[in-house]
Amino acid sequence: MLQLATSGPDKICLYIQRGKNDLYYGITALDKKGNREISCTPTYLPLAHSIRHLNDKQEQRWIGKKYFSNPINFTLFRNETTLRLIQPDFRQNYVEALWDEIKAYLKACESEIVAHHASTVPA
Repeated sequence: MLQLATSGPDKICLYIQRGKNDLYYGITALDKKGNREISCTPTYLPLAHSIRHLNDKQEQRWIGKKYFSNPINFTLFRNETTLRLIQPDFRQNYVEALWDEIKAYLKACESEIVAHHASTVPA
């Protein structure tokens, strides 16, 4: 998790999560106790609405959620991308590509985060 901004006592963060079969990332909010459930409260609905076109899914505990364009299946380990991760050069390039996707997403969301919840955290 990487803190992107604050909104009162809450933190707006980049969150990367491994799901049942895949890996995804997005924007979530944490209250002072670290609970992500506040992401779907009325406070964050305007932000969620303003970035909805950038997301693949909207669900509880996420302001916005996105799947990687070239996924890894951690359960079946039989697609080509997943199997090629054993090769160091491929793995390095793959991780860099994932990070580039995240950075592009954050750049697209940045102005909306600032507009809705001001205090950004310096990079």
